[in-house]
Amino acid sequence: EFYPGESDDGIKFEARLHVMQNYGKAVIEILENFFLVVDEKSRVIEEVIQNVSSLLATSEELEKQLAHALCEREEKGGTLITGHGFVLLHCRTDAVKKMYFGVVQIKNSIYGVSGKSEAEEIKLGIVMIAPENNREDAMETISYLSKMLIEKPDFIEILQDGTPEKAKEEVSHILEEFYRFKNKEMMGE
Repeated sequence: EFYPGESDDGIKFEARLHVMQNYGKAVIEILENFFLVVDEKSRVIEEVIQNVSSLLATSEELEKQLAHALCEREEKGGTLITGHGFVLLHCRTDAVKKMYFGVVQIKNSIYGVSGKSEAEEIKLGIVMIAPENNREDAMETISYLSKMLIEKPDFIEILQDGTPEKAKEEVSHILEEFYRFKNKEMMGE
């Protein structure tokens, strides 16, 4: 008779359930806060950042704080993903209380400097924002999406050309894949 009280790595079943519950909460939070907006006005990336900040912040003060955090991150190192036509607008900040994964479809020609020191058109802004002291499992969950942006070229195409519904459906599929992987890793199934 086989009755495992602990997994091979010594983590008890109840503890593993709590870990999976946290991953589940992170997936739900990302899906509930997902957004896709079309930006037909911005001419520079700072305007895209300002529009995202005004969309997500709950007050004028928090809007300024969020815009500052995103601009500061942009200045630290280029957030343009060379050869893919998108910029990754991401930060951790106290300006938000929840995680956000969103998409800005940029309709005007905005250019950034690629890793090859060449001008590259930016057609898409991928937004990943999390509270400053977010849980590591939550950060691992949202980071999986950024990994898939590079590994699954059709993901970027759907985000760039798709409707909000189609884009959210694809985000949901990718997060389900992540959750199933973590469940198999944690539960051994």
